Amino acid sequence: MYRYEPQEVYWDGQHRMIHRLLESEACLIAADAQDDDHLYGCVVFTPAKAAVVHWIYVKGTYRRVRLAEALLTEAIGDKRPIICTQANELFDNRELVARHQLVFCSRLLLGIAPNLPELAAQGVHVDG
Repeated sequence: MYRYEPQEVYWDGQHRMIHRLLESEACLIAADAQDDDHLYGCVVFTPAKAAVVHWIYVKGTYRRVRLAEALLTEAIGDKRPIICTQANELFDNRELVARHQLVFCSRLLLGIAPNLPELAAQGVHVDG
């Protein structure tokens, strides 16, 4: 949640954004095949040439078994850098950010791509 944004404004916008992303982007879910009510984790991403992840969630008890890494690999393969349109405390872990080449860019949701040579090489349009 953003520090300067009133909670009711943040959550109203966040819920609307989630609905739009789920309507237009891909979602990969890790769940128990025998229990429809048991979700292990999920990743919402843009299936394209570039690696764009909107958010990834893994239930606490499954975070130590590298489920997030497995979801990322299934969703985007080995494409790097990974552009993340949402940020959380994950970005405090510099080793993890460096290892996966994570780049936070919320403006990508507005169609404004970061000016990175790796993205240009992958065909991602960079707005001026």
